[in-house]
Amino acid sequence: MVRTRLLLVVLAVAGALLASQLDQGWFPHDEGALGQAAERVLAGEVPHRDFDEIYTGLLTYLHAAAFKVGGHASTTLRIPLFLFAMAWVAALYQIALRFAPPVGAAFVAITAFVWSVPNYPAPMPSWYNLFFATFGTLALLKATESRDRRWLVLAGAAGGLSFLFKLSGIFFLLGGGLALIVASHPRLAAGEPRRADASAAAGVVSFFLLGILVALGVPIARAGNYEFARFVLPLALLITALILREWSEGGTGLRERSRALLGVLGPFALGAAIPVGVYVLFLAIAGALPATIDGVLITPFRRVHSASVRPPASSAIIYAMVLGLLLVPRVATRTVRVLAVVAAALLGLLVWSAGDRVASYRVAWLAAWGLPAFVALGATALVRLRIAAEDSRASAAVMMSAIALCAVLVEFPFAAPIYTLYAIPLTFLALTAVVRAGGRTPLSLQLVVAGFLLAFGLFRVIPATVDTLGHFFRRTDEVARLDLPRGGLRVTPRSAAWYKELVGAVEELAPGRTMWAGPDAPEVYFLSGVQNQTRTMFDFLDVTTSSMSIVERVHAADASLVVLQMLPSFATPPDAATVAALQAEFPNSRRLPRFLLLWR
Repeated sequence: MVRTRLLLVVLAVAGALLASQLDQGWFPHDEGALGQAAERVLAGEVPHRDFDEIYTGLLTYLHAAAFKVGGHASTTLRIPLFLFAMAWVAALYQIALRFAPPVGAAFVAITAFVWSVPNYPAPMPSWYNLFFATFGTLALLKATESRDRRWLVLAGAAGGLSFLFKLSGIFFLLGGGLALIVASHPRLAAGEPRRADASAAAGVVSFFLLGILVALGVPIARAGNYEFARFVLPLALLITALILREWSEGGTGLRERSRALLGVLGPFALGAAIPVGVYVLFLAIAGALPATIDGVLITPFRRVHSASVRPPASSAIIYAMVLGLLLVPRVATRTVRVLAVVAAALLGLLVWSAGDRVASYRVAWLAAWGLPAFVALGATALVRLRIAAEDSRASAAVMMSAIALCAVLVEFPFAAPIYTLYAIPLTFLALTAVVRAGGRTPLSLQLVVAGFLLAFGLFRVIPATVDTLGHFFRRTDEVARLDLPRGGLRVTPRSAAWYKELVGAVEELAPGRTMWAGPDAPEVYFLSGVQNQTRTMFDFLDVTTSSMSIVERVHAADASLVVLQMLPSFATPPDAATVAALQAEFPNSRRLPRFLLLWR
């Protein structure tokens, strides 16, 4: 009864918080691409076959359904996000209950939620990757508790659905696979002799684990040392510990180990294959399968070169280590009280001063950002101390850590601070699991660290603008309503004025003309309601036009109205020669903020 009441409290708090933030967080190109894709599906087009879908495709069908029910506006796309987020926060609470008492679980769930969707409630697929990873994690934990393989199928299905929203959903499948290797590790009974082919069993598992590490490590290491330290090293620590455990503690034979692995990985893989298989069948019938394979598995890697952001320097992890030290000591009661009071005062001062001091803000942000490294160290310690094999909660903590460390890969190659929020809730869950399974940290110190993360999230993350997230605190200036039929979101006063003028001009000039908007201006089509006659969403991602100049793209579209974006987000801005060439062809022009309109 207490658990149910606390769940209702968590849902009420999370719902109220998200509802108050749901209409802000606007990047024009993202909202435009999502809205335009949904409209094209409603018009009978198929993603990848008929237009350059940015993601796998299932999100577009969800948004199309939302448009059909709620009308064509950016605000409509936030409704499914809200509903999924409520189910997700309930799953957070259910997972946290496995490692903490009900009040603590509620605290952890709310803290994780504060660092997530309310900060940027745009209906991006990475949120759905987080949602389904959490649903899948809960199913995996239920499977290990009940020994019911149906939960493994459901966990795999969550991973398959996540993949259908965005390619990075594969990271949960990877993390889930590692978690199941942890769960399936057999342990010989006392006095039972080691099998003759135990080394062969350990070798097979080691080969599989090393293959994962190499497959991730080689391309990431080529990106740089910062990327290697952020994405590969934490996983390498855990995988190394798992390999050593296979050799030192595994005593069953190759057949028994293989049977144990297939017994859990088989249903998990089957679950993943079901939604993916259904979608593949649909694509094959629609004649869109080859284009989708190219658009999902080949084209996205252009972003590594065209749109990439490096993570902070490897040395920044030291701030998380300092925070993590509070979760390590086992000291006398009186000393704990003094340490807790001092730490609470210092961390409280850090949160307060982060409002106007860049250094304080950066220290606090990086302390949270670097927590995956501490999770890796904690999980590795649980494995090497042989706790995980003997304690079901410790085993679950290592499983949780494997999933959380794989979730961090969503930041690669675009490690902008907003991408930290797509993974950090799972980090908080894993941190809770590792600390509670370790059983050595006094409750008062746990509360100090959790209180710091909650306070910084509430007062320095949520109220801030997304543009400065992770760099310094600046209160959001999204206070004006985008007063357009397809708008409705809160944006900056400047953006509201710019786009109202732009859309008004387009609506006036578009009738009877064919429009081309670009580069990277999908929001112009969506906000104005003018159909995009090309298959392009973002020019920098369109393989078919990558070698064409802007003038050639305008000619290919047979455009009589050009909306030229002068400062695109990713593509190369039009140069003076391009502008001059277009002005020579189009006798009429009008300059607006960030855009140049040309028509004939």
